[in-house]
Amino acid sequence: IVVEHCQPAKERYLLKFRNSLGVFEIIEIVGELSVTPDYSDNEGATFNRYDSDIDEFYSERDRVSRKQNISIKSVFKSSDELDFLMDMIASEDVRLLDYAPIPVKVIPSVEDFTYTPHPKSPQTVNIKFELTNPETNISQDIDINAKNRLFSKQFSKQFN
Repeated sequence: IVVEHCQPAKERYLLKFRNSLGVFEIIEIVGELSVTPDYSDNEGATFNRYDSDIDEFYSERDRVSRKQNISIKSVFKSSDELDFLMDMIASEDVRLLDYAPIPVKVIPSVEDFTYTPHPKSPQTVNIKFELTNPETNISQDIDINAKNRLFSKQFSKQFN
């Protein structure tokens, strides 16, 4: 266990990953997270349906799924931190812990990544994560803790 001093930051995210020895580790990424929704795989989702009332075909589509691409621009100070980052990028099992209420499985990648083995100054890395499961339900969850609600853990008198 290594405990190091960290600088105050507005945003920091934890990633749990399986390292090259097969053991789970947690890496902290400090930086601003941005999310880009991607609907590009749904280009051919439309189809024609026949309406017998008007004796004509009309266009329709199924619900479109949304992929999300997440990127974090972060700064790394030492070659040890970069080695740890590269181990996370190569991992087959990476989960973003601080993005949603439950850990989200992601596929990490970096673009245009070059580094010096003995850095003299901090190096910036733009890390991209692709969520493995596309979303189809984008609406907010039902809040079971809300007051004056219809959904409760116990039935009220009017429902008995």
